[in-house]
Amino acid sequence: MIEYPYSKHQFDENEIDAVVDVLRNGWISRGPRVSQFEINFSSLLGYAHSVACTNGSAALEIILRSAGIGQGDEVIVPTLSWASTATSVSMVGAEPKFADIDISNYCVSYTSISELISNRTKAIIVVHFAGIAADMDKIWEIAESNGLLVIEDCAHALGGSYQNSKPIGSSCRSYAGAFSLHPAKNITTAEGGMIVTNDSERAKNLKLYRSGGVRRHEESSLSKAKYDIPVISSNYHTTDIQAAIGMVQLTKLTSFINTRRNQVTQYNKNLGNIEGLNLHSHPETSAANLYIPLLPVHVDRDNLFSTLNSIGIGAYYHYPLIHKSSVYNKINMFYKYAEEYSQRALTLPLGPHLKIGDIDRISEQLVRILKPFKD
Repeated sequence: MIEYPYSKHQFDENEIDAVVDVLRNGWISRGPRVSQFEINFSSLLGYAHSVACTNGSAALEIILRSAGIGQGDEVIVPTLSWASTATSVSMVGAEPKFADIDISNYCVSYTSISELISNRTKAIIVVHFAGIAADMDKIWEIAESNGLLVIEDCAHALGGSYQNSKPIGSSCRSYAGAFSLHPAKNITTAEGGMIVTNDSERAKNLKLYRSGGVRRHEESSLSKAKYDIPVISSNYHTTDIQAAIGMVQLTKLTSFINTRRNQVTQYNKNLGNIEGLNLHSHPETSAANLYIPLLPVHVDRDNLFSTLNSIGIGAYYHYPLIHKSSVYNKINMFYKYAEEYSQRALTLPLGPHLKIGDIDRISEQLVRILKPFKD
């Protein structure tokens, strides 16, 4: 039994009451709570426009479709990410081109991006890995000098900031940002996603693609029943049930982030003397969604993973490199820093379901298991 899961949602009676209220009163889907959740997300977190949708993967696909990216286009993505960073590109008919990472923060390398640009490249998807902002100033410069769109995959980064302290995803230099509200993220709606943008017309277009390509008339009850279909898309609506959970979770985000940041600090304090272990350095602006140290090079990561899980510590691994997966099968390609990461990375439990004492106990066990390797 896993005593310390790597992540776990945190609900109390407030979320339960919010759901019950939706079930007992009125709309359960596409209703006023979804609109209010979008408003609250924008106002509390500093975004101009927010568009709720089914999940983070859908958010990326909606953004790509609304940007007109499709057959014959290329989109540069990091090989280190969850699958949908790449598969969303394939879903719209474009081709993902895989970039290496910066080993200092596990985010996409701007140098690698530069090397991949061709006359077919239309956009760059930047992942703020583990909640740490990528080197956006350099990436925006590259994109702007080559006429490319920047799409921010902010799945790990809710509550984090750029170096200039503005919320990750809020910059007008990017086309849009996509958030995930999966249970392993900093807040959750069970499943869910949110798109943010600074452009009001773009927000309308994103809502059109979120809504099956259907544009309704709102002037009266009769005209609302009539609609046009100006674009081809699918139904990516979320529900009032999820929005009700999300509004409660938003009020807890600051507390959740502070807890995560304190745990990162404690891990680094506890693990700082392990020879060959690279600590996961999170800046003060990080959303601290994941804690992933790099193990000493001589340690068998898979064996350590199994050992930790066998004693109740839910170690995990984020993520297998996308370019090596069966669907892309580019195993002849080599990415120096992503390859190093993939051999040494180990995700340790982090989040508000844990206390500092739990972080200490997890650290003690890791130190104990790794101690023989120092001899």
